Amino acid sequence: AEITKPGQWVSLKAKVVQLWDSSSPNVSQVGLIGDETGIIKFVIWAKSGKGEVEEGKSYLFRNVVTDSFQGRMQVNINRYSEIIELDEDIKLPPREIEVVGALVAIQQNSGLIQRCTICKRVMTKGICPIHGKVEGYDDLRVKGVLDDGENFYEIILNEENIKALTGIDLEKAKKIASERLDKNAVLSELKNKLLGRYLKVRGTKGGRYLIVNEVEFIEGIDKSAIDKLIKEVSL
Repeated sequence: AEITKPGQWVSLKAKVVQLWDSSSPNVSQVGLIGDETGIIKFVIWAKSGKGEVEEGKSYLFRNVVTDSFQGRMQVNINRYSEIIELDEDIKLPPREIEVVGALVAIQQNSGLIQRCTICKRVMTKGICPIHGKVEGYDDLRVKGVLDDGENFYEIILNEENIKALTGIDLEKAKKIASERLDKNAVLSELKNKLLGRYLKVRGTKGGRYLIVNEVEFIEGIDKSAIDKLIKEVSL
């Protein structure tokens, strides 16, 4: 059902579409849930004491509170809420789009990163924003900005996408970092290979990010125009 007003207690069946990284210790999990009628942001507060949800699984979210943040509706899960896993696959609205544009920026927390083994959030200097100092595992990603001449799209490339474009997978990235004694060397290498290139991406729109499923280079584009865009974005 459509959620239009804040401050209402509602119950809904929804699939977890995407989990986001959160730097707030007050937030247990944040991301997107949805059903056939649409997609909405959800927040599970740390003080709620609720178990964690998993991407791709469907749940009954009972007694959650609607809220509005920066003009967008969301639902909040607190200590009075319930989260019940469902043995069904809730359908989502089609959200795949195709964009052709120049990669004009690569953001922080790109390259060789570490994720928490418990919640999969990105760790900083071995510290998870939720679980503190815990064991982590390596991952490879690029968070970038794609400009198609009319709009900017924030995109996320995973290891598979990055390997398809650059030939660098996780093992090669770790080797680069080890040989140069610098994890940031991986990010520099990826910037050299990707920044300023034209890409055709097909992916799923999830909140502010376009999660890339397929990607390829587009050749024969005027590089001087792209260089100008990169300088403008960097200002």
